[in-house]
Amino acid sequence: MLNLLSNAVKYNREGGDVVLAATSPDPRTILISVHDTGIGIAPADLERVFVPFEKAHRQRIDVPGTGLGLSLARKYVELHGGRLWAESSGVDQGATFSFTLPLQQAWR
Repeated sequence: MLNLLSNAVKYNREGGDVVLAATSPDPRTILISVHDTGIGIAPADLERVFVPFEKAHRQRIDVPGTGLGLSLARKYVELHGGRLWAESSGVDQGATFSFTLPLQQAWR
C-alpha cells in the first residue's frame, strides 16, 4: 500500500487528489484502492507498468525511479493470496491501483 500511495503522489499533478479506500466485498476479502488525478496510463500500458524496470510514462515525463516498485508490490500481494491491478481511462485521466487480500479469522 505504501508503494501505491507513493506513486499516486509522485505521478499526480499539482493540486491533484489522492483517495485511499478500503472495503470488504465479502467476509473473507479486503479490497484496498488508491486513486489519483494524475498523468494516467494508456490502456495498452496497464499491464506493462507491472513489468520489472518498465516505466510506461518514460516518454512523457521524467520521474525518478527504477520501475521495480509495482512489480514487487504485485508479487508481495500474490504471495499473500491476493491480486493487484491498475485501471485508467487513459493519459491525463488519473489512475486507480487496487488490490485484494484474503482476511483470516483471528484465533483467541
